[in-house]
Amino acid sequence: MEPEAAVHPAVDTSPVLERHWAQEAGIAWIGKSTMAISPRLGTYTFLATLITNIDLLVDERHIDRCGTCTACLDACPPDAFVQPYQLDANRCITYWNVEHRKEFTEETPDFNNWIAGCDICQEVCPWNKFSKETSEPRFTPRDSMVNLDLVKIAQNKSYVAELIQGTPLQRTGADAIQLSLKHIQTEDS
Repeated sequence: MEPEAAVHPAVDTSPVLERHWAQEAGIAWIGKSTMAISPRLGTYTFLATLITNIDLLVDERHIDRCGTCTACLDACPPDAFVQPYQLDANRCITYWNVEHRKEFTEETPDFNNWIAGCDICQEVCPWNKFSKETSEPRFTPRDSMVNLDLVKIAQNKSYVAELIQGTPLQRTGADAIQLSLKHIQTEDS
């Protein structure tokens, strides 16, 4: 133990570019999709950081193993990748329906029925064939999140707030989720 150690833990809660540090620590490499890719787990991972004032040993960096694969780039519905390793957030569905907090504009891409996020680039990544379903019960999808009541989501903000309580979508917020659904309904009409 280091009695003088100060540690700040974070899991998507602080302004830290976790994927960069995952690459530096030898946990993953940053793929053409701009996501951290673990050779053992693919892209479906949680990246946590421990910011500390003590020196730590680090593993050797992973080499880029994307090779000639462009599955993530080719599958992106709004063509958000300007080139490999470069994402234009203004075209990215996840940016618009998770991070964007204002009314949508004519530049807003079609959401392709994604209310929050878009996992298409992950779904097609061949490195995800190594991912394993977690045995952690807290990560089991809630039935209410799998079988969404879209009418209730559109009409009842308190229902949405309760639905996302204790999930990563809580940071996104009920207003943004309702706005995303409204945008999807506009696309369909």
